[in-house]
Amino acid sequence: MESKKDKLVGKLATQRAGRLQTDLERLKKEVLALQAALRSHGASLTSQPDSILSDQDFMTRFDKTCRVLKLVLDASEGMFTVDTDTTKISCAYNDLEPLEGLAPKELIEPFVLWLKDKEKDHGAK
Repeated sequence: MESKKDKLVGKLATQRAGRLQTDLERLKKEVLALQAALRSHGASLTSQPDSILSDQDFMTRFDKTCRVLKLVLDASEGMFTVDTDTTKISCAYNDLEPLEGLAPKELIEPFVLWLKDKEKDHGAK
């Protein structure tokens, strides 16, 4: 029974691969046609940027951004606080602040995770 199932799965995979290859060829032709249409209207193709950020470059920039945010928060002398338990940044002088803090939790969460990681690595400061 298992070999029959494997054969069916293999056959389906082959059919799907064939359809995907056909779709890919069709899309390549469409791209070429669109590029030709652009050229006929006087538009020039723009090349992709030479450098795409690597994961390491992205993480380096993220780390620098988080360090800057921490410096700003520290320089606020208590006006802005980070609550790592509830994952929010609050303003001590804003009674009308939303319950979630100054920014949505999904925006604050990466910074809070970074902060917890740094505190774990270097001890709480």
